[in-house]
Amino acid sequence: MTLYGVGLYSFLFPYLGEMRYPVLVYTLVILMMGLTAYHRRNEAFISYKKVMIGVILFIISDSILAVRLFVVDFFMVDYLVMITYALAQFFIIFGILAQEDKDFGRYQGKITKEMK
Repeated sequence: MTLYGVGLYSFLFPYLGEMRYPVLVYTLVILMMGLTAYHRRNEAFISYKKVMIGVILFIISDSILAVRLFVVDFFMVDYLVMITYALAQFFIIFGILAQEDKDFGRYQGKITKEMK
Protein backbone atom coordinates (compact mmCIF):
# COMPACT_ATOMS: atom_id res chain seq x y z
CA MET A 1 0.00 0.00 0.00
CA THR A 2 2.85 2.34 0.81
CA LEU A 3 4.45 1.60 -2.55
CA TYR A 4 1.17 2.43 -4.26
CA GLY A 5 1.01 5.77 -2.45
CA VAL A 6 4.59 6.63 -3.34
CA GLY A 7 4.01 5.59 -6.95
CA LEU A 8 0.82 7.61 -7.31
CA TYR A 9 2.34 10.70 -5.69
CA SER A 10 5.42 10.39 -7.91
CA PHE A 11 3.19 10.15 -10.96
CA LEU A 12 1.13 13.19 -9.92
CA PHE A 13 4.07 15.28 -8.68
CA PRO A 14 4.93 17.08 -11.96
CA TYR A 15 1.30 18.21 -12.32
CA LEU A 16 0.64 19.40 -8.77
CA GLY A 17 2.29 22.83 -8.72
CA GLU A 18 1.42 24.64 -5.48
CA MET A 19 -0.78 21.71 -4.43
CA ARG A 20 2.26 19.47 -3.82
CA TYR A 21 2.16 19.71 -0.04
CA PRO A 22 -1.61 19.46 0.46
CA VAL A 23 -1.71 16.42 -1.83
CA LEU A 24 1.23 14.88 0.03
CA VAL A 25 -0.55 15.32 3.36
CA TYR A 26 -3.79 13.90 1.95
CA THR A 27 -1.89 10.94 0.46
CA LEU A 28 -0.32 10.23 3.86
CA VAL A 29 -3.72 10.40 5.57
CA ILE A 30 -5.27 8.00 3.05
CA LEU A 31 -2.34 5.61 3.46
CA MET A 32 -2.77 5.75 7.24
CA MET A 33 -6.41 4.82 6.75
CA GLY A 34 -5.34 1.86 4.62
CA LEU A 35 -2.75 0.71 7.12
CA THR A 36 -5.20 1.08 10.00
CA ALA A 37 -7.74 -1.04 8.12
CA TYR A 38 -5.04 -3.63 7.40
CA HIS A 39 -4.11 -3.85 11.07
CA ARG A 40 -7.69 -4.94 11.84
CA ARG A 41 -6.83 -8.32 10.27
CA ASN A 42 -7.20 -10.06 13.64
CA GLU A 43 -10.83 -8.94 13.89
CA ALA A 44 -13.72 -11.06 12.63
CA PHE A 45 -12.78 -12.15 9.11
CA ILE A 46 -16.03 -11.02 7.45
CA SER A 47 -15.77 -7.58 9.07
CA TYR A 48 -12.09 -7.24 8.19
CA LYS A 49 -12.63 -8.33 4.59
CA LYS A 50 -15.52 -5.92 4.00
CA VAL A 51 -13.71 -2.95 5.54
CA MET A 52 -10.53 -3.74 3.61
CA ILE A 53 -12.44 -3.98 0.31
CA GLY A 54 -14.07 -0.65 1.14
CA VAL A 55 -10.76 1.01 1.90
CA ILE A 56 -9.20 -0.27 -1.31
CA LEU A 57 -12.19 1.02 -3.29
CA PHE A 58 -11.90 4.37 -1.49
CA ILE A 59 -8.21 4.62 -2.43
CA ILE A 60 -9.06 3.71 -6.04
CA SER A 61 -11.81 6.35 -6.09
CA ASP A 62 -9.48 9.05 -4.76
CA SER A 63 -6.73 7.99 -7.16
CA ILE A 64 -9.03 8.31 -10.15
CA LEU A 65 -10.19 11.68 -8.88
CA ALA A 66 -6.61 12.88 -8.45
CA VAL A 67 -5.67 11.84 -11.98
CA ARG A 68 -8.77 13.63 -13.29
CA LEU A 69 -8.04 16.81 -11.32
CA PHE A 70 -4.32 17.09 -11.95
CA VAL A 71 -3.44 15.13 -15.08
CA VAL A 72 -6.21 14.43 -17.58
CA ASP A 73 -10.00 14.25 -17.68
CA PHE A 74 -11.30 11.09 -19.32
CA PHE A 75 -14.57 9.57 -20.46
CA MET A 76 -17.17 8.94 -17.74
CA VAL A 77 -14.66 9.59 -14.94
CA ASP A 78 -17.31 11.17 -12.72
CA TYR A 79 -19.41 8.00 -12.84
CA LEU A 80 -16.39 5.84 -12.12
CA VAL A 81 -15.44 7.99 -9.13
CA MET A 82 -18.95 7.94 -7.69
CA ILE A 83 -19.44 4.20 -8.21
CA THR A 84 -16.16 3.30 -6.53
CA TYR A 85 -16.80 5.84 -3.74
CA ALA A 86 -20.34 4.59 -3.07
CA LEU A 87 -19.19 0.97 -3.05
CA ALA A 88 -16.34 1.92 -0.71
CA GLN A 89 -18.75 3.50 1.77
CA PHE A 90 -21.08 0.50 1.49
CA PHE A 91 -18.33 -2.01 2.29
CA ILE A 92 -16.83 0.06 5.11
CA ILE A 93 -20.19 0.59 6.81
CA PHE A 94 -21.31 -3.01 6.47
CA GLY A 95 -17.90 -4.24 7.60
CA ILE A 96 -18.17 -2.17 10.76
CA LEU A 97 -21.75 -3.34 11.29
CA ALA A 98 -20.56 -6.96 10.95
CA GLN A 99 -18.05 -6.27 13.74
CA GLU A 100 -20.76 -4.64 15.86
CA ASP A 101 -23.01 -7.70 15.42
CA LYS A 102 -20.18 -9.96 16.55
CA ASP A 103 -19.47 -7.77 19.58
CA PHE A 104 -23.15 -7.43 20.43
CA GLY A 105 -23.56 -11.20 20.51
CA ARG A 106 -20.54 -11.52 22.77
CA TYR A 107 -21.73 -8.82 25.18
CA GLN A 108 -25.34 -9.98 25.09
CA GLY A 109 -24.24 -13.39 26.34
CA LYS A 110 -22.40 -11.78 29.27
CA ILE A 111 -25.35 -9.58 30.15
CA THR A 112 -27.77 -12.49 30.08
CA LYS A 113 -25.52 -14.59 32.36
CA GLU A 114 -25.04 -11.70 34.80
CA MET A 115 -28.78 -11.11 35.05
CA LYS A 116 -29.50 -14.69 36.21
